[in-house]
Amino acid sequence: TLFPYTTLFRSLDSTSFSWTFGDNRDWKLGLPERKVYPPTRVDLENIKAVSCGADHTAFVTTDGKLYSTGANAYGQLGTEKIKDREKPTLQCVPNLPTIDSVACGTWYTVVLTSRGEVYSFGFNTNGQLGVGDKEHRNTPTKAILPDATEICRISCGYYHTMMLDTTDSLWLSGRNMDGQLGLGDSADRLTPEKLEHEKMNSVCHFSYGGCSTILKDSDTVIWVFGNNDHGQIGLGGRTRENTPKSLPEEFSSVIGKIGRASCRERV
Repeated sequence: TLFPYTTLFRSLDSTSFSWTFGDNRDWKLGLPERKVYPPTRVDLENIKAVSCGADHTAFVTTDGKLYSTGANAYGQLGTEKIKDREKPTLQCVPNLPTIDSVACGTWYTVVLTSRGEVYSFGFNTNGQLGVGDKEHRNTPTKAILPDATEICRISCGYYHTMMLDTTDSLWLSGRNMDGQLGLGDSADRLTPEKLEHEKMNSVCHFSYGGCSTILKDSDTVIWVFGNNDHGQIGLGGRTRENTPKSLPEEFSSVIGKIGRASCRERV
């Protein structure tokens, strides 16, 4: 889980219900109890995607609607009023096109629409919303990307956001103090910037640590960058990296056996 201290888990069963359990002090489980020990079904049907922040949870239904629950101090629920949602009946985020998927950062939320557009809301001190400034948003705001850019996959670290487009290019915004954007410096980005590296081919898969990033390219090479205080990017030391560094070839070849996922098949 991205936020281990919340002890928050979720899963989808074969009937498209969501099950949650753990710490519920902020009502992020969508249930009325403060502690939930056995997995308990949330009263919301036809769920196709779920993502968890530090103290909030977002659900996408099969008909492309977004529901959210939990704390809302920074507008991370996407509702017009800055008010926590405590009831098991989740509140629908208004005024959004059909939603394909959702990703939650610490106190913010990013959604991908069926048109390949990205909207975001919540905490924005480091520009992780990709909207051109550092102002928090309590309603969905469209991320600033070049014209004709179609995004097909999204993911969030603690305070940085990653977006993969249909040409297999990766765009990043937000906090960069640890080099987690891979752009060669430690400056935050307020709008998504394209990651470019002369030896890196098209990005096939990407994932996050809280303050680090890992990629696989079309040559099955694994690239890592960002915070490395505990050796978490796998380069054999503890030096932070602000540009993509490749893992040893033998390791990349093992990971590379996983089949390529086409970005054009939305998830």
